[in-house]
Amino acid sequence: MDISRSFSHMFKDSSWFFKVFIGGMFLTMSIVVVGLPFILGYEIEHIRHVAQRQDSMLPEWKNMRRIFEEGLTVFLAAFVYTAMILALIVAVNGALTMYSVVFATLAVVFFWMPLVFIQYSKRPSFFSCFSLPEILKRCALHPLLYAISLVTGFLTIAATILFGWMSIILGWPFVVFWGILVQSHILGQLAEVNQRSVR
Repeated sequence: MDISRSFSHMFKDSSWFFKVFIGGMFLTMSIVVVGLPFILGYEIEHIRHVAQRQDSMLPEWKNMRRIFEEGLTVFLAAFVYTAMILALIVAVNGALTMYSVVFATLAVVFFWMPLVFIQYSKRPSFFSCFSLPEILKRCALHPLLYAISLVTGFLTIAATILFGWMSIILGWPFVVFWGILVQSHILGQLAEVNQRSVR
């Protein structure tokens, strides 16, 4: 793996600005949830491209129906996982606090769903998102690599969210979308490493 490549690969695409602009617009619409399935679906498509060693070009914003449907599927899976964790917290503690809701949501979004994204990119179905043995097996093949990759992806997106406003408020969603591309490129490399390991 070459994590450093994840930070610059998108600039090899001559139309990177247009694709990042579209992603930033969908990210802006995610404030009212509408754009979120498109962002997640594009992430899945990007992971597939990188896993197939096609990272010299970002995926096209085409076949929007497929992008939306795949994004909606993983969004619903994230919702189910979060609800399950919150239910477990209630069962153990008897109540929910704002802290536990935030913690559970962040844990699912940043540290579990990336594994689900890799799984879904290989087996695109709602039920495959819950194939825990298969997901954990992928992680167990290279635990240190997964840990480093997940932390790097998390820190990148966190940094773009915290400091993206420095690019002028209007540029914030585009900087955050760049961070999402970095994360999905890292996940694509993990998916490719897994492919080689199971051959």
